[in-house]
Amino acid sequence: SDEIQFFTVPEIAAHLNFSENNIYKLISEEEIPAIRFGRIIRVPDVSVQNYLNRQKSKHKSQSGYNQGQDFNNSGKTGVVGFSNKKGENNHAHA
Repeated sequence: SDEIQFFTVPEIAAHLNFSENNIYKLISEEEIPAIRFGRIIRVPDVSVQNYLNRQKSKHKSQSGYNQGQDFNNSGKTGVVGFSNKKGENNHAHA
């Protein structure tokens, strides 16, 4: 079974060094598909990875762009394999 990780908007913003408002804008424009549970928004890791891949293909000739960036394997603490404040695991099994 494939495991899907879900991230919050602040987690994605911190990881990508974007403002939270920019992430909300990308979600509203469907650049980064998200799942809404009432007022709660969760973004599957695959949505972020697909967005990064699209940006990579658009801008791969720009200097300074990290072409090897992988959202799931970045090694950033608190983003991959995180638990929320209630201690719940933010993983879903397909």
